[in-house]
Amino acid sequence: MRSKAHESHNEQEIQDLHWKDEAARQISSLRNIIEALPYPFYVIDVNDYTVKLANSAARLIGRVLPGSRCYEVSHQRKTPCQGPDHPCPLHQVKRTNKSARTEHRHRDSAGNEYFLEVNAFPVFDDQGVLTEVIEYYVDVTDRKMLEGALQESEENERLRISQDLHDHIGQMLVYLKLKLERSMQLTSETERDKSLEEVLDQLIETMKEVRMVSRRLVAGFVKKQTLREALEDLVFAFERTSIIRVRFPTVYIPDDLAPQAQTNIYRIMQEALSNVAKHSTASKVRISMYVRNKRLHAVIRDNGQGPQTEYLENHTAFRAMKYRVQILDGQISFHLEPKSHFDIRISIPVNKLF
Repeated sequence: MRSKAHESHNEQEIQDLHWKDEAARQISSLRNIIEALPYPFYVIDVNDYTVKLANSAARLIGRVLPGSRCYEVSHQRKTPCQGPDHPCPLHQVKRTNKSARTEHRHRDSAGNEYFLEVNAFPVFDDQGVLTEVIEYYVDVTDRKMLEGALQESEENERLRISQDLHDHIGQMLVYLKLKLERSMQLTSETERDKSLEEVLDQLIETMKEVRMVSRRLVAGFVKKQTLREALEDLVFAFERTSIIRVRFPTVYIPDDLAPQAQTNIYRIMQEALSNVAKHSTASKVRISMYVRNKRLHAVIRDNGQGPQTEYLENHTAFRAMKYRVQILDGQISFHLEPKSHFDIRISIPVNKLF
Protein backbone atom coordinates (compact mmCIF):
# COMPACT_ATOMS: atom_id res chain seq x y z
CA MET A 1 0.00 0.00 0.00
CA ARG A 2 2.81 2.37 0.89
CA SER A 3 4.48 1.61 -2.42
CA LYS A 4 1.33 2.44 -4.38
CA ALA A 5 0.77 5.62 -2.37
CA HIS A 6 4.40 6.58 -2.91
CA GLU A 7 4.09 5.93 -6.65
CA SER A 8 0.90 7.98 -6.78
CA HIS A 9 2.61 10.83 -4.96
CA ASN A 10 5.56 10.72 -7.37
CA GLU A 11 3.21 10.76 -10.35
CA GLN A 12 1.44 13.82 -8.92
CA GLU A 13 4.78 15.57 -8.40
CA ILE A 14 5.82 14.74 -11.97
CA GLN A 15 2.49 16.05 -13.28
CA ASP A 16 2.81 19.22 -11.20
CA LEU A 17 6.33 19.78 -12.50
CA HIS A 18 5.08 19.23 -16.04
CA TRP A 19 2.36 21.86 -15.64
CA LYS A 20 4.80 24.27 -14.01
CA ASP A 21 7.22 23.83 -16.90
CA GLU A 22 4.39 24.29 -19.39
CA ALA A 23 3.18 27.43 -17.61
CA ALA A 24 6.74 28.78 -17.56
CA ARG A 25 7.09 28.13 -21.30
CA GLN A 26 3.80 29.87 -22.01
CA ILE A 27 4.78 32.87 -19.87
CA SER A 28 8.16 33.02 -21.59
CA SER A 29 6.50 32.77 -25.01
CA LEU A 30 4.04 35.53 -24.08
CA ARG A 31 6.89 37.78 -22.88
CA ASN A 32 8.76 37.16 -26.13
CA ILE A 33 5.68 38.09 -28.15
CA ILE A 34 5.16 41.28 -26.14
CA GLU A 35 8.86 42.11 -26.41
CA ALA A 36 8.72 41.68 -30.20
CA LEU A 37 5.95 44.25 -30.60
CA PRO A 38 7.31 47.34 -32.37
CA TYR A 39 5.12 49.74 -30.40
CA PRO A 40 4.99 50.59 -26.66
CA PHE A 41 3.01 48.01 -24.66
CA TYR A 42 2.00 48.27 -20.99
CA VAL A 43 0.01 46.36 -18.40
CA ILE A 44 -1.27 48.90 -15.86
CA ASP A 45 -2.91 48.49 -12.45
CA VAL A 46 -6.29 50.25 -12.60
CA ASN A 47 -6.20 51.26 -8.93
CA ASP A 48 -2.89 53.11 -8.68
CA TYR A 49 -1.70 53.46 -12.33
CA THR A 50 1.47 51.44 -11.64
CA VAL A 51 3.09 49.76 -14.63
CA LYS A 52 3.19 46.01 -13.98
CA LEU A 53 4.70 45.06 -17.34
CA ALA A 54 6.32 47.00 -20.20
CA ASN A 55 8.20 45.97 -23.32
CA SER A 56 11.42 47.45 -24.71
CA ALA A 57 9.57 49.85 -27.01
CA ALA A 58 7.80 51.29 -23.96
CA ARG A 59 11.06 51.63 -22.05
CA LEU A 60 12.47 53.72 -24.89
CA ILE A 61 9.85 56.37 -24.10
CA GLY A 62 10.62 56.53 -20.39
CA ARG A 63 12.31 54.59 -17.59
CA VAL A 64 10.13 51.92 -15.99
CA LEU A 65 11.09 51.50 -12.34
CA PRO A 66 9.29 49.54 -9.61
CA GLY A 67 6.20 51.56 -8.73
CA SER A 68 6.37 53.77 -11.82
CA ARG A 69 3.01 55.20 -12.91
CA CYS A 70 1.96 55.01 -16.55
CA TYR A 71 1.70 58.78 -16.91
CA GLU A 72 5.19 59.21 -15.42
CA VAL A 73 6.66 56.81 -17.99
CA SER A 74 4.75 57.80 -21.13
CA HIS A 75 4.23 61.53 -20.55
CA GLN A 76 6.72 62.49 -17.82
CA ARG A 77 3.77 63.89 -15.85
CA LYS A 78 3.12 63.98 -12.11
CA THR A 79 -0.63 63.53 -12.52
CA PRO A 80 -2.81 61.28 -14.74
CA CYS A 81 -3.43 62.33 -18.35
CA GLN A 82 -6.37 64.62 -18.98
CA GLY A 83 -7.63 67.31 -21.35
CA PRO A 84 -8.38 67.27 -25.09
CA ASP A 85 -4.77 66.63 -26.13
CA HIS A 86 -4.16 63.82 -23.62
CA PRO A 87 -7.42 62.04 -22.68
CA CYS A 88 -6.87 59.12 -20.31
CA PRO A 89 -7.97 55.79 -21.83
CA LEU A 90 -7.71 54.07 -18.44
CA HIS A 91 -10.45 56.38 -17.09
CA GLN A 92 -12.68 55.43 -20.02
CA VAL A 93 -12.11 51.71 -19.45
CA LYS A 94 -12.88 52.07 -15.73
CA ARG A 95 -16.06 53.97 -16.51
CA THR A 96 -17.40 51.55 -19.13
CA ASN A 97 -15.57 48.23 -18.49
CA LYS A 98 -15.00 48.21 -22.26
CA SER A 99 -12.02 48.82 -24.50
CA ALA A 100 -11.21 52.42 -25.41
CA ARG A 101 -9.22 54.29 -28.03
CA THR A 102 -7.93 57.84 -27.77
CA GLU A 103 -5.44 60.07 -29.56
CA HIS A 104 -2.67 62.04 -27.89
CA ARG A 105 -0.99 65.06 -29.44
CA HIS A 106 2.69 65.63 -28.66
CA ARG A 107 5.64 67.70 -29.80
CA ASP A 108 9.18 66.41 -30.10
CA SER A 109 12.31 68.24 -28.94
CA ALA A 110 12.38 70.20 -32.22
CA GLY A 111 8.80 71.36 -31.78
CA ASN A 112 7.36 69.09 -34.47
CA GLU A 113 3.85 67.85 -33.82
CA TYR A 114 3.13 64.11 -33.79
CA PHE A 115 0.13 61.95 -32.86
CA LEU A 116 -0.19 58.70 -30.93
CA GLU A 117 -3.22 56.44 -30.97
CA VAL A 118 -3.66 54.85 -27.52
CA ASN A 119 -5.58 51.57 -27.37
CA ALA A 120 -6.71 50.23 -23.99
CA PHE A 121 -8.28 46.87 -23.13
CA PRO A 122 -9.73 45.72 -19.78
CA VAL A 123 -8.46 42.69 -17.83
CA PHE A 124 -10.80 41.06 -15.27
CA ASP A 125 -10.12 38.60 -12.45
CA ASP A 126 -12.08 35.39 -11.84
CA GLN A 127 -14.84 37.35 -10.08
CA GLY A 128 -15.26 39.73 -13.02
CA VAL A 129 -13.56 42.63 -11.25
CA LEU A 130 -11.47 44.99 -13.39
CA THR A 131 -7.88 44.72 -12.21
CA GLU A 132 -5.59 45.83 -15.05
CA VAL A 133 -5.62 47.59 -18.36
CA ILE A 134 -3.52 46.63 -21.36
CA GLU A 135 -2.37 49.68 -23.33
CA TYR A 136 -0.39 50.03 -26.53
CA TYR A 137 0.57 53.12 -28.55
CA VAL A 138 0.70 53.47 -32.34
CA ASP A 139 2.20 56.47 -34.11
CA VAL A 140 -0.52 57.76 -36.47
CA THR A 141 1.18 61.01 -37.46
CA ASP A 142 1.37 60.11 -41.16
CA ARG A 143 -2.29 59.13 -41.21
CA LYS A 144 -3.34 62.35 -39.48
CA MET A 145 -1.28 64.43 -41.89
CA LEU A 146 -2.81 62.63 -44.86
CA GLU A 147 -6.31 63.07 -43.45
CA GLY A 148 -5.56 66.77 -43.05
CA ALA A 149 -4.34 66.93 -46.64
CA LEU A 150 -7.48 65.17 -47.81
CA GLN A 151 -9.69 67.58 -45.91
CA GLU A 152 -7.76 70.54 -47.32
CA SER A 153 -8.03 69.10 -50.81
CA GLU A 154 -11.80 68.77 -50.48
CA GLU A 155 -12.02 72.31 -49.14
CA ASN A 156 -10.02 73.55 -52.13
CA GLU A 157 -12.44 71.75 -54.43
CA ARG A 158 -15.39 73.46 -52.73
CA LEU A 159 -13.63 76.80 -53.26
CA ARG A 160 -13.10 75.98 -56.94
CA ILE A 161 -16.77 75.15 -57.31
CA SER A 162 -17.71 78.37 -55.52
CA GLN A 163 -15.45 80.29 -57.90
CA ASP A 164 -17.08 78.58 -60.88
CA LEU A 165 -20.53 79.52 -59.61
CA HIS A 166 -19.51 83.11 -58.97
CA ASP A 167 -17.40 83.79 -62.05
CA HIS A 168 -18.65 81.65 -64.88
CA ILE A 169 -22.26 80.72 -64.15
CA GLY A 170 -22.87 84.06 -62.43
CA GLN A 171 -21.74 85.91 -65.55
CA MET A 172 -23.93 83.72 -67.74
CA LEU A 173 -26.98 84.50 -65.58
CA VAL A 174 -26.25 88.24 -65.67
CA TYR A 175 -25.97 88.03 -69.47
CA LEU A 176 -29.28 86.15 -69.64
CA LYS A 177 -30.99 88.76 -67.47
CA LEU A 178 -29.73 91.66 -69.64
CA LYS A 179 -30.53 89.82 -72.86
CA LEU A 180 -34.05 89.01 -71.64
CA GLU A 181 -34.67 92.62 -70.60
CA ARG A 182 -33.50 93.83 -74.01
CA SER A 183 -35.72 91.28 -75.75
CA MET A 184 -38.79 92.52 -73.89
CA GLN A 185 -38.08 96.07 -75.09
CA LEU A 186 -37.97 95.14 -78.77
CA THR A 187 -41.01 96.31 -80.71
CA SER A 188 -40.47 94.07 -83.72
CA GLU A 189 -41.99 90.65 -83.14
CA THR A 190 -39.45 89.04 -85.48
CA GLU A 191 -36.48 90.58 -83.67
CA ARG A 192 -38.03 89.72 -80.30
CA ASP A 193 -38.52 86.07 -81.27
CA LYS A 194 -34.95 85.85 -82.56
CA SER A 195 -33.60 87.41 -79.37
CA LEU A 196 -35.68 85.07 -77.18
CA GLU A 197 -34.34 82.07 -79.12
CA GLU A 198 -30.82 83.23 -78.33
CA VAL A 199 -31.79 83.55 -74.65
CA LEU A 200 -33.20 80.03 -74.72
CA ASP A 201 -30.02 78.63 -76.28
CA GLN A 202 -27.92 80.39 -73.65
CA LEU A 203 -30.23 79.12 -70.91
CA ILE A 204 -29.69 75.53 -72.11
CA GLU A 205 -25.91 76.05 -71.97
CA THR A 206 -26.22 77.50 -68.47
CA MET A 207 -28.24 74.48 -67.34
CA LYS A 208 -25.48 72.22 -68.65
CA GLU A 209 -22.90 74.16 -66.69
CA VAL A 210 -24.99 73.98 -63.50
CA ARG A 211 -25.41 70.23 -63.98
CA MET A 212 -21.66 69.75 -64.30
CA VAL A 213 -21.00 71.77 -61.15
CA SER A 214 -23.64 69.84 -59.24
CA ARG A 215 -21.93 66.60 -60.21
CA ARG A 216 -18.66 67.88 -58.81
CA LEU A 217 -20.45 68.62 -55.54
CA VAL A 218 -21.14 64.89 -55.13
CA ALA A 219 -17.65 63.75 -56.10
CA GLY A 220 -18.48 63.61 -59.79
CA PHE A 221 -21.34 61.14 -59.54
CA VAL A 222 -25.06 61.42 -59.98
CA LYS A 223 -27.49 58.57 -59.55
CA LYS A 224 -26.73 55.69 -61.96
CA GLN A 225 -23.69 57.49 -63.39
CA THR A 226 -20.74 55.18 -63.99
CA LEU A 227 -17.10 55.97 -63.32
CA ARG A 228 -16.46 56.20 -67.07
CA GLU A 229 -19.24 58.78 -67.48
CA ALA A 230 -17.99 60.78 -64.49
CA LEU A 231 -14.42 60.79 -65.82
CA GLU A 232 -15.59 61.78 -69.28
CA ASP A 233 -17.46 64.71 -67.71
CA LEU A 234 -14.34 65.60 -65.76
CA VAL A 235 -12.17 65.56 -68.88
CA PHE A 236 -14.73 67.59 -70.82
CA ALA A 237 -14.91 70.23 -68.07
CA PHE A 238 -11.11 70.30 -67.75
CA GLU A 239 -10.62 70.93 -71.47
CA ARG A 240 -13.23 73.68 -71.45
CA THR A 241 -11.48 75.58 -68.68
CA SER A 242 -7.88 75.09 -69.85
CA ILE A 243 -5.89 75.09 -73.06
CA ILE A 244 -4.63 71.57 -72.32
CA ARG A 245 -5.83 68.69 -74.48
CA VAL A 246 -6.62 65.34 -72.86
CA ARG A 247 -6.42 61.92 -74.51
CA PHE A 248 -8.58 59.37 -72.73
CA PRO A 249 -8.37 56.15 -74.78
CA THR A 250 -9.11 53.93 -71.82
CA VAL A 251 -10.66 50.59 -72.73
CA TYR A 252 -11.13 49.14 -69.24
CA ILE A 253 -13.23 51.06 -66.74
CA PRO A 254 -15.54 48.74 -64.78
CA ASP A 255 -19.08 49.97 -64.27
CA ASP A 256 -19.91 48.18 -61.00
CA LEU A 257 -17.25 49.51 -58.64
CA ALA A 258 -17.95 50.00 -54.95
CA PRO A 259 -18.99 53.60 -54.17
CA GLN A 260 -15.84 54.29 -52.12
CA ALA A 261 -13.61 53.01 -54.93
CA GLN A 262 -15.44 55.12 -57.53
CA THR A 263 -15.19 58.26 -55.40
CA ASN A 264 -11.50 57.83 -54.61
CA ILE A 265 -10.48 57.04 -58.20
CA TYR A 266 -12.45 60.03 -59.44
CA ARG A 267 -10.88 62.35 -56.85
CA ILE A 268 -7.39 61.08 -57.69
CA MET A 269 -7.94 61.89 -61.36
CA GLN A 270 -9.42 65.25 -60.44
CA GLU A 271 -6.41 66.18 -58.29
CA ALA A 272 -4.01 64.99 -60.99
CA LEU A 273 -5.64 67.11 -63.70
CA SER A 274 -5.88 70.10 -61.39
CA ASN A 275 -2.15 69.87 -60.70
CA VAL A 276 -1.41 69.67 -64.43
CA ALA A 277 -3.41 72.83 -65.07
CA LYS A 278 -1.78 74.78 -62.25
CA HIS A 279 1.85 73.75 -62.15
CA SER A 280 3.09 71.62 -65.02
CA THR A 281 3.13 74.05 -68.02
CA ALA A 282 1.91 71.06 -70.05
CA SER A 283 0.00 71.24 -73.31
CA LYS A 284 -1.42 67.72 -73.34
CA VAL A 285 -2.31 64.87 -70.99
CA ARG A 286 -2.95 61.20 -71.54
CA ILE A 287 -5.00 59.08 -69.09
CA SER A 288 -5.02 55.31 -69.41
CA MET A 289 -6.37 52.42 -67.35
CA TYR A 290 -5.81 48.69 -67.72
CA VAL A 291 -5.82 45.48 -65.67
CA ARG A 292 -2.71 43.35 -65.30
CA ASN A 293 -1.92 40.62 -62.75
CA LYS A 294 -5.19 41.20 -60.88
CA ARG A 295 -4.45 44.89 -60.36
CA LEU A 296 -6.03 47.98 -61.86
CA HIS A 297 -3.33 50.26 -63.25
CA ALA A 298 -3.88 53.92 -64.05
CA VAL A 299 -1.35 56.28 -65.62
CA ILE A 300 -1.73 60.05 -65.92
CA ARG A 301 1.03 61.42 -68.16
CA ASP A 302 1.57 65.06 -69.13
CA ASN A 303 4.29 66.64 -71.24
CA GLY A 304 5.08 69.33 -68.70
CA GLN A 305 8.12 70.03 -66.59
CA GLY A 306 6.91 68.14 -63.53
CA PRO A 307 7.07 69.18 -59.87
CA GLN A 308 10.11 69.32 -57.61
CA THR A 309 10.66 66.51 -55.07
CA GLU A 310 9.88 68.82 -52.15
CA TYR A 311 6.62 69.79 -53.83
CA LEU A 312 5.67 66.11 -54.25
CA GLU A 313 6.29 65.41 -50.59
CA ASN A 314 4.53 68.42 -49.11
CA HIS A 315 1.81 69.64 -51.45
CA THR A 316 -1.75 68.98 -50.33
CA ALA A 317 -2.91 67.53 -53.65
CA PHE A 318 -0.20 64.87 -53.80
CA ARG A 319 -0.61 63.92 -50.14
CA ALA A 320 -4.37 63.61 -50.69
CA MET A 321 -3.80 61.35 -53.70
CA LYS A 322 -1.47 59.14 -51.66
CA TYR A 323 -4.05 58.86 -48.89
CA ARG A 324 -6.85 57.91 -51.29
CA VAL A 325 -4.67 55.23 -52.88
CA GLN A 326 -3.77 53.87 -49.44
CA ILE A 327 -7.47 53.59 -48.56
CA LEU A 328 -7.74 51.11 -51.46
CA ASP A 329 -4.56 49.24 -50.40
CA GLY A 330 -2.90 50.49 -53.57
CA GLN A 331 0.41 52.01 -54.55
CA ILE A 332 1.21 55.35 -56.17
CA SER A 333 4.46 56.59 -57.65
CA PHE A 334 5.68 59.67 -59.50
CA HIS A 335 8.15 59.61 -62.38
CA LEU A 336 9.75 62.58 -64.08
CA GLU A 337 11.56 62.37 -67.39
CA PRO A 338 13.18 65.83 -67.77
CA LYS A 339 12.11 67.74 -70.90
CA SER A 340 9.80 64.87 -71.82
CA HIS A 341 6.97 63.95 -69.46
CA PHE A 342 5.75 63.49 -65.90
CA ASP A 343 3.84 60.34 -64.85
CA ILE A 344 1.54 59.56 -61.96
CA ARG A 345 1.26 55.77 -61.79
CA ILE A 346 -1.36 54.05 -59.66
CA SER A 347 -1.84 50.35 -58.96
CA ILE A 348 -4.81 49.00 -56.96
CA PRO A 349 -5.79 45.36 -56.23
CA VAL A 350 -8.88 44.52 -58.25
CA ASN A 351 -10.52 42.82 -55.24
CA LYS A 352 -10.50 46.18 -53.41
CA LEU A 353 -12.65 47.81 -56.07
CA PHE A 354 -15.88 45.84 -55.69
